[in-house]
Amino acid sequence: SDFCGVLFGGVIESLSRRYVLPPGLTMPQFQLRLTQLVGTAGAALGVVTGCLLGMCNLFFLDLDEAERLKRAAKLDTMFETVMESAVGTM
Repeated sequence: SDFCGVLFGGVIESLSRRYVLPPGLTMPQFQLRLTQLVGTAGAALGVVTGCLLGMCNLFFLDLDEAERLKRAAKLDTMFETVMESAVGTM
């Protein structure tokens, strides 16, 4: 996330300056503690949102795949053994 922030931070800021109205705040308003707090909260919310979006692929992981493959391999071995025994008895 830090890499993407460094890589795309300037691009996103320049696009937002071009297409979104700039904040019409005076210098004393910029220096208010509330303005700084809201800016920090917005940055933190952006990081949390980015992390949550990045973790969405975890919903699609198949956690039982390894166990299923082991079980399928055992069943294949048993099937081969049964088939070889059946051919041998005929």
